[in-house]
Amino acid sequence: MALGEQNGLRVLLALGVIGLFGIITFALAAATLGTLNKRFNDLNTKVDTLQQLISNINGQLSPTTTTTTTTTASPANITITTTTAPPTTTTTAPPTTTTTTTTTTPPATTTTTPPATTTTTPPATTTTTTTTTPAA
Repeated sequence: MALGEQNGLRVLLALGVIGLFGIITFALAAATLGTLNKRFNDLNTKVDTLQQLISNINGQLSPTTTTTTTTTASPANITITTTTAPPTTTTTAPPTTTTTTTTTTPPATTTTTPPATTTTTPPATTTTTTTTTPAA
């Protein structure tokens, strides 16, 4: 084997060993952190339980005074007066509608051109106006 090949092989072998130790180290760190996290959660649960027990013991040892006050209100004298007004009748007149129709017919035009005479009558114009006046 050539010297360059031996050096390359040594470098690859060294990288493999380093990688293997890196993987083992990472796995151990992850396992340790997971275990610590589980222990920490268990500790939180145990502390909460302990605080509840201490609170119960403290409640049993302390004197307890309960004061109940009951107040009953007496009904007030209430007078309700109702006045009914007579019915009111309102008469409303219906609205007034006015319709105006105007038909306008312009004058006929006569044109004389020898030998004939022509009379032209334009069409009539019709205008319809409707006005509605509300009742007073």
